[in-house]
Amino acid sequence: MMAGGKKASKKMMAGGRKASKKMMAGGRKASKKMMAGGRKASKKMMAGGRKASKKMMAGGKKTAKKMK
Repeated sequence: MMAGGKKASKKMMAGGRKASKKMMAGGRKASKKMMAGGRKASKKMMAGGRKASKKMMAGGKKTAKKMK
């Protein structure tokens, strides 16, 4: 994932800023829907997601600064 993910992340960073603005507008409505069903999913994700989030935190802090 990390090997191919770096290429993808660069593409995401380029187009991601435009997308994030659109997501903020519509994403709030969507997030409410996601919260209803997402809690069940998030529990499943938390089990495997903690491992993934640790990897993301390492590289994610750098990208988070760029996204702002």
